[in-house]
Amino acid sequence: MTMLLYMLQVIGYTMLMWFIYHATLYNNPLHRFSRVFLLLSCLLPLVLPFLKWNYLNEITPVALHISLPEIKVSGRGNNETMGGLSRFTMLAFIYLAGTVWISIRQISAHIRFRNFLKKQERVAIATGQVYIHTGHGPGSYGKKIFFPAASIDPMILRHEQAHVAYGHFYDLVFLQVMKALCWPNIFLYLVARELQLVHEYEADQQALQNDAPAYTSKLLANVLGVSSFSIAHSFFQHPIKRRIIMLQQTSGQQARLRIAATAIALTAVFSVSALWAQTVKKSKPKVASPTAQAFNYVQQMPEFKGNVTEYLATHLVYPEKARNAGIEGRVALRFIIGTKGQVEHPEVVRTSGNELLDREALRVVSHMPNWKPGRNNGKIVKVYFTLPISFKLD
Repeated sequence: MTMLLYMLQVIGYTMLMWFIYHATLYNNPLHRFSRVFLLLSCLLPLVLPFLKWNYLNEITPVALHISLPEIKVSGRGNNETMGGLSRFTMLAFIYLAGTVWISIRQISAHIRFRNFLKKQERVAIATGQVYIHTGHGPGSYGKKIFFPAASIDPMILRHEQAHVAYGHFYDLVFLQVMKALCWPNIFLYLVARELQLVHEYEADQQALQNDAPAYTSKLLANVLGVSSFSIAHSFFQHPIKRRIIMLQQTSGQQARLRIAATAIALTAVFSVSALWAQTVKKSKPKVASPTAQAFNYVQQMPEFKGNVTEYLATHLVYPEKARNAGIEGRVALRFIIGTKGQVEHPEVVRTSGNELLDREALRVVSHMPNWKPGRNNGKIVKVYFTLPISFKLD
């Protein structure tokens, strides 16, 4: 699996998880479940491209027959290079450079903000200390709560304390790591924005204490003219309309039905992903339809006129496009040595996952010279063989 193909699949699965969230959990009052789902929307797309159900291969009837020694094909050469570097190397370098650049920016932001807070005035409250006169916020950063001026509103304080208690800061750090590792994934940024809103819903629910009208007034009174940091939780998160709507929501049967719908949708995603991984990538080999019975093993096996390993290693050519794209794989072929020693009905019984590699393996086996045919009880007969071929880049 190439880096580009893998990243495209990750983006596609993240998009699918995002649409499932909007279809089933958008404005759902069960905020804890929504939070978990959004975190999984960052992790599952990294795993789903590798998901396979092996039973699909197990139910495929493959006869037991003689297997030739595995042939290994090395990819050499520097075709389609850019300044002495292959295209794959250049893409990997660009990707790594983006990850490093984003990571440095994120780490620098954390260092600057921590140093900023160290210089601010602090006052003691019952639950700890609060930074005041910061000119930013109200907000929280880790376990630190800060206010723009000297006044500390009890409702807002409860809100920020809820962020600390629920560990929302660690979600933000996790999201920043994911953004650095998967920065081309645009849907990851949508997931991050929605997760921050869910954080606000959880904190709002904890802070209002059955006084929704007063808390709503507090939100509306302070919605404009607020300065904040992206790495910290800010009390005044937009869109304000959704936050006010969520204050009026209560969990009930409809919320549980949404969770059930989400579970069904996720099950469908896992199922389709596994089936697709096992079927779509399979090449379409020629179907063997021998006119006479072929044996799996006979008294006198067919013999290649020469060294079959050397012949295949010499004639197999690593496909140029696959080499430049960094594609590797292992393909298993099955074929019949006919009564005249000819190769009949070569087919792919286990694909490498790439059509170029499968096609090259089929090409070479199809053009092999005649063998000395096999015999059973003195009669010339057809015999099955399998041949594994590995394409490996140096």
